[in-house]
Amino acid sequence: MARKNSSKKVIARLKLLRAFSIFVIWGMLSATSIYNDFRVLKLNQKQNLLVLGKLMSELDNQAILSLTNFTDFIQFEPAPTLQEKNRFSSLVTQQLPFIYTLTKATAYDKEALKAKISPNFILKQTNQFADGHRDLMPYYVQDFNIVTDFVYPLTAKTEPIIGLEVLSLDILDGLFAQSDASEFVRLLASPNTLNQTAVDAFHLFEGGYAISVLQSAGEVVVDGVRYPKYITSMLIELEAFKIYLAQLINTDNLRIGVPSLDQKTLWFGDAYTPYPLSINIDTQQVVNFLGRPITLQTRLAFGITNINWVLILFMTVLGIAAFLYFNQLYNVIKRKQTKLVQVNTKLTHNLKTQSDMLAYISHQLNTPLTLISLATHHLKRTPVEEKYNPYHLDTISAQTTKMSQLVTNILDVKTTERLALNPQMHELIAHLRHIIKPYIAQFKDNDIDAVINFSGIDHFDALYDQVSLELVVDNLLSNALKYTDKFEWVTIDLTYSTKRASTLVLTINNAHDLLTEDECEHIFTKFVRLNSETIAGNGLGLGVVKEICERNNWIITCTSSVLPEVSKKYGKDGCVSLQLVLPFG
Repeated sequence: MARKNSSKKVIARLKLLRAFSIFVIWGMLSATSIYNDFRVLKLNQKQNLLVLGKLMSELDNQAILSLTNFTDFIQFEPAPTLQEKNRFSSLVTQQLPFIYTLTKATAYDKEALKAKISPNFILKQTNQFADGHRDLMPYYVQDFNIVTDFVYPLTAKTEPIIGLEVLSLDILDGLFAQSDASEFVRLLASPNTLNQTAVDAFHLFEGGYAISVLQSAGEVVVDGVRYPKYITSMLIELEAFKIYLAQLINTDNLRIGVPSLDQKTLWFGDAYTPYPLSINIDTQQVVNFLGRPITLQTRLAFGITNINWVLILFMTVLGIAAFLYFNQLYNVIKRKQTKLVQVNTKLTHNLKTQSDMLAYISHQLNTPLTLISLATHHLKRTPVEEKYNPYHLDTISAQTTKMSQLVTNILDVKTTERLALNPQMHELIAHLRHIIKPYIAQFKDNDIDAVINFSGIDHFDALYDQVSLELVVDNLLSNALKYTDKFEWVTIDLTYSTKRASTLVLTINNAHDLLTEDECEHIFTKFVRLNSETIAGNGLGLGVVKEICERNNWIITCTSSVLPEVSKKYGKDGCVSLQLVLPFG
């Protein structure tokens, strides 16, 4: 028993350990999947920045090349018409959709500029106020002027640029003074030292910020000083440029930082805010664009929406399936172990039963053989002429009968063990009456009142083994006959079961002193006998009944109780009830 309990504890611990192991493996696989999703997202972000860096380099070349082509175009002779300049500018902005404006400023002397003034060409200049903001104010013609005379596209926002004097703008210092290399970037080799490019970031009058790329072309000498004949400009509106770049890499979380000439960084894009329940991945890269360092920042938030829930769900289902499978396997092993224990217990019981049977047979045979031997020995020593004494012959006869009955019982046990079931359709009620009929006479001979009550059941066809039923009912009636005193009672009742359909219940009650529950439980154990001191027998009959019932899927039970309705003419109101349940459904 200790080994059995220990085995159960080991199996229970293995079951718990298995469940814990499955949970740990599931957790590790889920964590690995989440980490892999995080790593892929971070690699994609870095890859996007690398791609963006290459795109910035290509856009840088395209912007400078487009502005240079525009600068060369306006210098053609004869001078391009307004329609031609608009068509050329349209092609440039289609290629680079982030361009805000393309402009041209031309050098004018006093007379030429006065002749150009009209309601659509009003002179103006920028004015820097003390609080730092700028605004437009009227401009009066000077001896030498550089004024914007072409803007594309011409809209309500860009129209104020027409007539703007640019000679006084700080950004042009880079075009006119070559002493400080940090103020401009020379991008094109040219025989004319004035043909150069400058870049600045500044606030637009109409709102927003832009990068201004300027080129000078041609040469005009005024009072011994050289000035450019034309100044072309490309304005790149930074918010539009940021949106264009974000679309290229398919992200909503892009910020760009552009330094101005006063070394302040202008940031474009919404300021980053932390996402709840997420890990923020920030990446930054500095690239060169139009001669200035541009800072690119991206942020990706890794949260529950970025997790591969399909894979997590699959692993969860797989883990549950594994748990259920191993749990089922555990149950199978447990059932097999239980069955093995039962078989082992039964085998041990059978071996013990056989050993007890041999000891019992030896004892039961030895006693009558001894008496027969003594009687025979005495008869041999008695002279023939002495008077005949039947005592010794009666002893020999009685003991021979006892041995014959013992052998018959042993053969019944062996018959039960080797019994081959052969169920066939028979009429059960007539068969029962045939089995019971001989015992009615024996009950009467022993002055026992026997009452038969079949509850009106006259006919019942059933599939059963006739030999099995005869052995069981014979032993039950024989047991009632043996253990019922004279002048007592026996009842034989046959009813339908109230709990199961197509089921008959045969109950044999006989007057007897009350039995305990333990005695009722062990009454079907072989060699267990009640009243063994006063009643002859070997304790095999009910053991045979139990085995036959188990083989036929019948149910045999024993109960003991007091029946108050028993007539007072009998000496006992206690009884022993042997109930045989015969299911045929």
